[in-house]
Amino acid sequence: MPFVMVPIFLMGAFLIYQRLAYESTDFFTENFRLYPVPASLSEDESFKPSLEALNASDYSIAVEPLLQRFNATKDARIGLQLAMAFMGSKDYWAAITILEEVKGIEPDLTSQSEWYKILCLIALEEKNDAKAMIEYYCEQPDFEFNRERALELKEKY
Repeated sequence: MPFVMVPIFLMGAFLIYQRLAYESTDFFTENFRLYPVPASLSEDESFKPSLEALNASDYSIAVEPLLQRFNATKDARIGLQLAMAFMGSKDYWAAITILEEVKGIEPDLTSQSEWYKILCLIALEEKNDAKAMIEYYCEQPDFEFNRERALELKEKY
């Protein structure tokens, strides 16, 4: 009888380890990468300080100038960079708000906006909403941005 208990104990220990490994995974950090800066923005001298701050992970420095410029122009490219700054600053609800606005301004950026919204929901530990968005994202044939990562995340999360 004691020999039968050893495999059961080992299986239980393995299952506990798997659960702890899953719960300790930081899916946000694992998947968050700054959205590439379009050449038209990177060449604009007025954006250099904000973009340098973003690249240096000084997100809070980048937020205010990007926010002012986005509010003045409603340029979706600036909006995406602003959302990156909010996400880096851990202000995920503000990032979601901007991402929703970006989708309304530039429908061609919907898949990018949805991907980053998923990451915000993961960071906020809104698991049910994040899972529903991942499912939705993966069902859309025209959502190509980080599609492979989304499919992987669907399997893991």
